[in-house]
Amino acid sequence: MKTKRTLLLAIAAIFTVLLFLPVLSVPAKAAAEYVFDDAGLLTVEERGTLSETLQFVSEEHNLDVIVITFDMAEGGDPAEHAADLYEANGIGVGDHENAIIFDLRVNGEEGGFGHVT
Repeated sequence: MKTKRTLLLAIAAIFTVLLFLPVLSVPAKAAAEYVFDDAGLLTVEERGTLSETLQFVSEEHNLDVIVITFDMAEGGDPAEHAADLYEANGIGVGDHENAIIFDLRVNGEEGGFGHVT
């Protein structure tokens, strides 16, 4: 439970900063999905609320803001996983495919975070 609370507080702090970013002048294109909770950290309600917030911030700033959770215990390369999701889901806005991806890696144990990229 502490892990979820810490995760949500970190995301809330990040969104506070994002709200003050200047609006970019690039054509908008919305991502189909904003939350990839592969580590299973969020409830359906939390995922929905977070997705709505990410969509709002994405549209407000003309860039995609995506959250990916990855369980390090399952193995694989999290950076490669994030890149695959980026390409497969059409993430990015405008000619330069602008996006911010929050890559949250957990170590698979209760309360243990790997790191946030």
